[in-house]
Amino acid sequence: PSIVAIAQANPGALWVIGHEIARGDWQSGGGGTGRQDEILPELYAEAYHFLYGVLKQADPSARVAIGGVIQATPLRLAYLDRVWEAYRSKYGVTMPVDVWNIHTFVLQEVRNSWGADVPAGLTETQGVVFPIRDNDNFEIVRQQIITFRQWMKAKGEQDKPLINTEFGVLFPFWIQDEDDRYFTPDRVSGFMTAAFDYFFTATDTLIGYPAD
Repeated sequence: PSIVAIAQANPGALWVIGHEIARGDWQSGGGGTGRQDEILPELYAEAYHFLYGVLKQADPSARVAIGGVIQATPLRLAYLDRVWEAYRSKYGVTMPVDVWNIHTFVLQEVRNSWGADVPAGLTETQGVVFPIRDNDNFEIVRQQIITFRQWMKAKGEQDKPLINTEFGVLFPFWIQDEDDRYFTPDRVSGFMTAAFDYFFTATDTLIGYPAD
């Protein structure tokens, strides 16, 4: 069925346009390539505009979210800045986002290497370079959420919800980090428990979602 038919059959649904739109070519584990929905920021602004219009015409109650960036780092925020400005430049209005969407992985950003690579359209060869041991460092995840909320507030978007549609430990249990430690079930469980505790309880009157 078409997007229009699905939207009309599911009024009020949340639609996510794209997946890891600012991801580079390489899979997080290294080796093979996996482009996900990698797209130039200016082209994403056009695709978002088109699909947002289709969805809202089919179902005015539909809610639309961006495709989650793989991690909230300076490179990914620079990518979103370009999407934001491209939309305003081309259409003369603020990009209409009902729900903001991120992923909060902890991966290195090095062009043509394992991890998150460098977003399409950016000229940098690397961004943050997290070691493997940090893949389960929840403090970095927590800071990514705060950083993205600060970015939202700066854009006048504080009153919008923020969802985190992917997070977790990506390395399998047989992989050792730089300290020769394995990603054991207990280690992963500790990360997930810290994540759930934070997601259930964290609030912030300065940058948080006022309706939360």
